[in-house]
Amino acid sequence: MKRFHWTAPPAAQEGHAIEDEGAGSGAGSAASHPLHELPPGTQAVVQGIDGGYRSLDRLSALGLVPGTCLQVVRSSRRGPILVQVHNTRVAVGRGQADKVRTAPLGEPQAEERRWP
Repeated sequence: MKRFHWTAPPAAQEGHAIEDEGAGSGAGSAASHPLHELPPGTQAVVQGIDGGYRSLDRLSALGLVPGTCLQVVRSSRRGPILVQVHNTRVAVGRGQADKVRTAPLGEPQAEERRWP
């Protein structure tokens, strides 16, 4: 299976510079974290996606594309990770969340409870 790395254009990465410029594509740099490692309440920007055609297709259908801001709503030790992207909450399995490279934007914020 072919593997791909989809990254954000340089304009989307402004202010979110990769610290280790010599790391090649930036997927393993110090500033980049897999989505499943972020604690709940963290806001982050998607820097890139590592994976095959199916992973890229599924994650882009959910709105997780490079340059997109997201907030982790729920992340426990097991089970899917719940993230908010474009005012929509989506669940991402841990396997696919490992392929999403993110850069945290700031300190985790408390989740705001809203009732329907």
